[in-house]
Amino acid sequence: MTDNKFNPDWDAMAVMVEEQQRMARRIEELAQREWVGLTNDEIDDIWAEFNDGYGIIEDTLWGYERAIEAKLKEKNA
Repeated sequence: MTDNKFNPDWDAMAVMVEEQQRMARRIEELAQREWVGLTNDEIDDIWAEFNDGYGIIEDTLWGYERAIEAKLKEKNA
């Protein structure tokens, strides 16, 4: 018969609690920041880089999406 007593590793639990508190603080900081979006001019400029006037193809959309994402990350860093 096995002994099923609960023997917590208090040191490991303390580390986990500290990490949870750190993450909670970071989430709170991020939630309080004001999101900065793109202006219409910025969107138009990015679109101009990817639209050559011959229509939209999948690779163009993928590049456009990545460019939008990169610009938003830059503005919200």
